[in-house]
Amino acid sequence: MFLVKNKINKFSKKHIKPLRIVIGGGSLGLFFSHRISIEYPNSDLFIISKSIPDKTILIEDSNKCKSQFNFKNFIDSNKINKIQKKFNHKLIIFYICLPPEEVNASIDYIKQINKYNQFSAKNVIVFFNNGVINYHLFSSSFSKNEYFIIRSIVISGFMRIENENNILVKNTSGRIFYYGYYGKKNNLLKNILPKKYFEFKYSKSIFKLEKAKFLTNLLLGLFINKRLLTNKEIFPLVKPATLDEIFYNYSILFKDKKITPHFLKYYFNQAIKQTESNINSISYAWYHGNTKPIEYFLAKLQELSYLSNNSKAKNFFEKLISLKNSSN
Repeated sequence: MFLVKNKINKFSKKHIKPLRIVIGGGSLGLFFSHRISIEYPNSDLFIISKSIPDKTILIEDSNKCKSQFNFKNFIDSNKINKIQKKFNHKLIIFYICLPPEEVNASIDYIKQINKYNQFSAKNVIVFFNNGVINYHLFSSSFSKNEYFIIRSIVISGFMRIENENNILVKNTSGRIFYYGYYGKKNNLLKNILPKKYFEFKYSKSIFKLEKAKFLTNLLLGLFINKRLLTNKEIFPLVKPATLDEIFYNYSILFKDKKITPHFLKYYFNQAIKQTESNINSISYAWYHGNTKPIEYFLAKLQELSYLSNNSKAKNFFEKLISLKNSSN
């Protein structure tokens, strides 16, 4: 699909037992934590979450096989500055699984965990969230010697269902993740990502994929709106010519000439094909009264438009959003 190679960097030969912190207790965060607990059973694993589950957690994989996730190491994000536990690790891996509009809050979580760690630890920050990340904000918040960043793009679907007696977390489709590095690769890494279940593919073009994924998520939310329709049902809602216009105008927002209309169209079609039976997270949240995701994507698009200084693209997207708002 994209230029990739299946190789994850490795830790140095000296074994380092990391502290693993999953930030976000939604569907992806819980499913990912479950895989980490299986593939790295001796790890010190914690989940930072706004809500602490008080029901049995059931995990359903893409083959419909269910297993119980008996996990107790939750940290209440509202009480992050009152952690009782002291950590003792030289390497901390943070897996960011928050909604895109909440990602910047993870800076404080990372700082607090390091505050309660007895060593000056190396930090690995892995972003799994949707949206376009402000990497400068993160890089300016930490010393260059303290951290490095991996960006991962999720081409899979996950859903969290609150039942009366349990919480069901499903991998509804796909197991593919693309990943790449912000800055140089690092020789310190090895067992960071759970690779026995998921397929991780290295991509030099990870930040192109990030921008393409952003547009795909935005279009699904914008056109499907607050209806519970599957991803493939977007096609009757928007004309091919309109999509082509969108791909072109979005491409000229960026100085990177490799972000072409053809690339955006190809990614969009492939992403829909691989997740065609999913319900996109923006519409799902919107249907349940949460408009923060769509507000984030529209605000970020407006920000990208203004930063581009391209009046043609800016006017196009203002008109598109205005037309969609008036039709809702």
